[in-house]
Formats: sequence, structure tokens, C-alpha cells
Amino acid sequence: MLILLLAQTALAQTAPTQPAMNAQNYTPPIDSEMLMWTNDASSKPDGYFGARLWANYAKDPLVYQFSDGTTADEVLVGDLLQLDAIASISYSRLRLGVDVPLYMMATGTQVNTGTGLGDMALDLKGSVLDTDHDAFGLAFGGRITLPTATVDAPLGAPALSGALQAMVDKRVGDLLFAANLGTTFGPEIALENVTINDQFFWRGGLGYALTRNAGLSLDIAGQSAYSAPLSNAASSPIEGMLGGWGRLGNVVLRGGLGTGLTAGIGAPDFRSVFSVAYERPTDLDTDMDGIYDVDDQCIDQPEDKDGWKDDDGCPDPTTKVMVRFVDEDGYAVEGVGSTISGDGIDPIVKDGAYEIALNSGRYHLVAQAAGFEDLVMDTNIPQIAQQELVVTMKAFPATLVIKTNTPDGRAIASRWSIGDEFHNSPRGLSESQVKAGQYVLHVQAKDYKIIRQPLALAPGERKELQFTLEPSKIVVTKKQIELSEEVYFDTGKATIKPESFSMLGEVAVVLLDNPDIALLSIEGHTDSRGSARANQVLSEARAASVRQFLIDKGVDASRLKSTGYGESRPLVKGNNAAAWAKNRRVDLRIEKRTGK
Repeated sequence: MLILLLAQTALAQTAPTQPAMNAQNYTPPIDSEMLMWTNDASSKPDGYFGARLWANYAKDPLVYQFSDGTTADEVLVGDLLQLDAIASISYSRLRLGVDVPLYMMATGTQVNTGTGLGDMALDLKGSVLDTDHDAFGLAFGGRITLPTATVDAPLGAPALSGALQAMVDKRVGDLLFAANLGTTFGPEIALENVTINDQFFWRGGLGYALTRNAGLSLDIAGQSAYSAPLSNAASSPIEGMLGGWGRLGNVVLRGGLGTGLTAGIGAPDFRSVFSVAYERPTDLDTDMDGIYDVDDQCIDQPEDKDGWKDDDGCPDPTTKVMVRFVDEDGYAVEGVGSTISGDGIDPIVKDGAYEIALNSGRYHLVAQAAGFEDLVMDTNIPQIAQQELVVTMKAFPATLVIKTNTPDGRAIASRWSIGDEFHNSPRGLSESQVKAGQYVLHVQAKDYKIIRQPLALAPGERKELQFTLEPSKIVVTKKQIELSEEVYFDTGKATIKPESFSMLGEVAVVLLDNPDIALLSIEGHTDSRGSARANQVLSEARAASVRQFLIDKGVDASRLKSTGYGESRPLVKGNNAAAWAKNRRVDLRIEKRTGK
């Protein structure tokens, strides 16, 4: 059986009219855990939902008492049975509650109906400090009450009303101390010996946890109208209530018994409350990780909040993963956008190479870059300290167009190569799909100079190149590199003249393109004019000068040697200009080829 409180009102002797007011002072708490009336300052996790059904019985909360005592009291509200259906939702330290009161029974001398809807209310609380993390709890709240009552009794306000309040609490071991201070606002109500308008209210509560799932409570609540002196007991009702609570899983039962401590309006002779609620446990968080012990699989180790299974309450071992994107030649791919996803984590979007801490398990990787095929792959991350994940992306091929012609503009058959790829241009024109990358392009035709130049091809690029081939001044045989003209030097010196640069440059290109020529002997010769000693020195210097020229063009020095023979090895005998021209020369002899 549900029992509630009594209040006696000292008014005038004449029979009263039914006042347009709500004589129900008791407001069931939306989310207090250990107290039956006083609000605590606690906050709930994001998305936390709670639902309560309160039953409240009060005996004689509003009685008209004649001043001479000769006339029997007129009970305006006698037996009152009220149900409150309450629901609440929490987010980011805010809690919004809805209270829908239903009067199941109301008796009194002027009550025509005892059932109906009461004044519905919206209740908002914001927690600033929480005893789960701070020295004490602090919260502020506001309540809007709508004039929705349908009962014909003084149990509903005639207009919009509400309240503002501050809530503080403090936990000391198994004890909870809580206090509320606030003010109400609403329409003014004039009674025979008191006028009720806005009121100051206060509440104090003490809760004691006998166990984690059960406890006791004590609440005292009072209020005073600003418009009436404190000496007028009718305007300053005070109530006390003893209560207790117990938890069975997610179901919490609460109950309390109380009485009016003064004869103020709304303080009954007797009050009892009972509640059944659906509330997930929120009172213990041993490791302070925001996951309550009932849901925490590791109550002594805080969750690490790394995006991986953050709701189990356990820290997760991670692997430091360095992710790099390369092409098929191992070069870094620029401008990659990627998304990595896995069980228990939201997709993570990254640009370029990156380092990320991941839990062991299987992951799905999607990557995109201009000029490359979209990459979709799965990979397993082991439970180790660190791992390098090198992701190879396949580039779209490039298109290379090569055109070759002679100095007079005629197309000429040629052959060109990049890397290990060789292509023919039988009519001086070829178009080929080749892999993108960095190359050295070689273009050659019989009896013409070899063209050698760097070439960069981007993925998907189309590049057209036209070359005018110049006649060659050298011929490469099995035993030597034949020069079509002599190497010109300054008279009596080893300085090479500029007109020989082109021919010797061809020699350098041949050596660079034919690494199988392991050793080239550069041999200097002079004619017979002058002393034999001077000619020997000059031939050695000129051979060395040619060797240095080739080295400067990029030929490895170990592949070159120089020797001077002076006038000792003439091609033709004679002491005339024709003989001198034949004998004054530089020979390039292939001494060694790779593997021979």
C-alpha cells in the first residue's frame, strides 16, 4: 500500500472556495540514484536512457481549518494517489527528462473527479562537476511545468510555471550528501490568510550504500513564499522522508515514508512513495575510463580510447605501422589518398605515407593516385612492436612516340631503347606503350650518331619526340673504334680542339651504351718531325688528354688506359706532308670485352 503526507492550513472561518493551485509539493526525482526527493549532481554517459514509474500516496495535503476550532476542518484534498511516468536521456553532461503525472485517485469535499492528467513537465540538468572525477558534484537545472491538469481539484496550476535550482553533492565512502537550492515561478494565488506566488525552496538528502546494490536515504524538503512572512506556517511547508532502494540487474526499486514537519500548504499528514525503474548501473568506474564496472571487462585498467573496441574497457596492444606507397620500380608514389578500415574501428582517411598505431588483425586498404590503378587490398597486422607496410601501386602505361629523320628532313629507319626495352622504327616512326618511370633514351641508326638523353614518363602520359640524326664519325668493330677523321690538337700541344669534341663525344656515348667494352686502349702517335724524345712525350700527353675527355663525359676511368708511341709506329713511310698526316693520329683499340 502507498502512503503519503498531510498538511494543515490555518485559514479563515468561512467556507472556502476551491483554490486554483497545485497542492502537491512532492516532485519525484528524474535521475537521483540514492535519494527519494533531493536531486544529486551526477551525470550519465552519452546516450544513457532511464525510465521510472513513481507512485505517490498523500493523506490530507490540503485542509481548511477554522480559526475558532468549533467547526470541523474542511478537507479540500484528502486521499491522493498519483503516478508519475518519467523518461530521461543524457548527452555530454546534459540530461533531459519528461514527467507525466497521472492522478489515479483524489478525494475531498469539493473534488468532483479523482482521476485525470496532472501538470506535465520538462526537466533539464547540466552537470558542471561530477564526484566520479571531481572533489564534489555541481549541477544546475531548470523545470518547465505545463498547465495540462484535467482533474477538478486543486491539483493543477492555472498557468505556466517552473523552477530553477542549483545542485551540489559530495561522496564520502559509502555516504552521499546532497543539497538543492532554487526558486519557483508561476501565477500568484491569493488564499484567505496568505498569498502564494514565487517561492524559495530547499532540499537536503543523505544516502548510505549498505552494499553496491542496496541502501538507505533521508530527505528533508521545504519551501517559503516570497510574499509571506516566515511566521505564517501556511506558506512554509516542510517535510521529511525516510527511504531505501535496491537493485536487481538493470531494475531498481525505491520506496519511502514521510510526514509533514510543519502545517504548511501541501505538507500531508502521511506520505509514501514507491518507484520501479529501468536504469543501467552507473555508480562504479574503478579505473576512471568512463566505462562503468558492470560493462568493463578490465575494471582495474583504463580503456585506451584508440578507436579499436573502445567499449570493452580494456587497453589494446598496438603495432606501429609505417605505410608507404611505391610504384613497380620501388619509387615513392606522390599524391596518394587512402582509407584503412577494420573490425571495431571507423574508416581512417590518410594522405601520402603515414605512421599509424593499429591493433593486430585484418584490415582493408583502398588507395588512389593520379595515373595509377585504384588499389584495393586486405592485409594482416601482427601483434608486434612495429611493421613496415610497403604497398605497390600499378601505374597506367605511358605512350611514347619516336620520330627520326636525316638533316635534310627524310624519315630514316631507326632503333630506340629505354631500360631493357628495344623498339624498331622501320619508317622513322613508332608509337609504343611503355611503363612510366625515369629512363635514359637511346636512339640510333646505321651510320648515324647515337642520341642519348634522359627521359621521364609520368603514368598515363603521352609524349612525342622528334630527332634529327647526324652522320656518325666513328665505326665500332670487334677490335677497335675507328675514327673517320683525326683528333685535332693545338700545334705542338695536347689541347684538343673544339672541332673534335663531337666525334669524341660519340666515342663516349658508345662506351656508355656498351658496358661490355671492359678496356679501351687510347694510343697516341706523332709524325717524324722534331726529336724522338719530344714526340714521345707529346704522344703520351695527347693520349692522356683524350682519356680525360672521355672520363669527363661519364666513362669509368678503369675502362680506359692511355699510351704514347711517339714516331715509333708509323702507318706509312716517308718524310712528306701526306705521310705526316697519316702517321699523326689517335688509335682506339678494344683490348678487352666482358667475359673474354
